[in-house]
Amino acid sequence: MARNTLQVDEEELATSLEQLSNVFRELDEEEPISILAVEEQGEFAIAVTRFRYTESPDGMPELRPIVMVQDDGAWRVDWELMGMEPVQALAMSPLAHQLEPLYDWYNAEQEQLELEIVAGTNEPEPSG
Repeated sequence: MARNTLQVDEEELATSLEQLSNVFRELDEEEPISILAVEEQGEFAIAVTRFRYTESPDGMPELRPIVMVQDDGAWRVDWELMGMEPVQALAMSPLAHQLEPLYDWYNAEQEQLELEIVAGTNEPEPSG
């Protein structure tokens, strides 16, 4: 499966991920976040992320989407769109139609990555 690499300023991405990490720390989830894959569509991008060494109740690795939007040429996490389905997002912004293919990509990529992780071919490196 081909993977696109999102071209972002590393410092800005690090800032966005730090903000995201802080939110999850507030929820008592201190696991570091790994970005496994990213896809870009127009003004939006979606990342498949993994919270290291956590699993869902069914034993599958816990993968979650992070939705980002371009804001004056910089990528930032879009907190409002994070929990929305594409139809809800479209009601908020006409540009949100770009999210639909991203969610399709995310669902397929998430499924493939879960299979790879379960098979042991895509494990995160221990932090330390």
